[in-house]
Amino acid sequence: MALLGLMWTTWAGFIHALALVTGGKVEAAEFLPHARTWFDHVIAPEVPRIAGQVDRRRHPGDGSALAMQAAAIDHLVEAGRALKVDTELPEYLQDRARQAIERGHADDSFASLFEVLSAPTD
Repeated sequence: MALLGLMWTTWAGFIHALALVTGGKVEAAEFLPHARTWFDHVIAPEVPRIAGQVDRRRHPGDGSALAMQAAAIDHLVEAGRALKVDTELPEYLQDRARQAIERGHADDSFASLFEVLSAPTD
């Protein structure tokens, strides 16, 4: 189930990105090389680091604190609204980031979302 969840949320993020770029009048095929580069050079190299942080339950920010990521997510939500793209997916991230920040993870990495996702509160 975990691999299916990874697949669907990755696809959903990619499809949301396509909604943003096509809303800005860029063809999906034109965006694809940029997405591939992003996956290969930004996303994939971070996966082992994130897994290690989760295993250690320590999420040092190391120059990319959750508070900074949360501000960028705010911009993503704003961009979606401006382009009339559904914003529920980035709003979900925005809410989880805020919860993690409220729990004291503002200076920790994005991986600290694990603490919210694995122990939600009502």
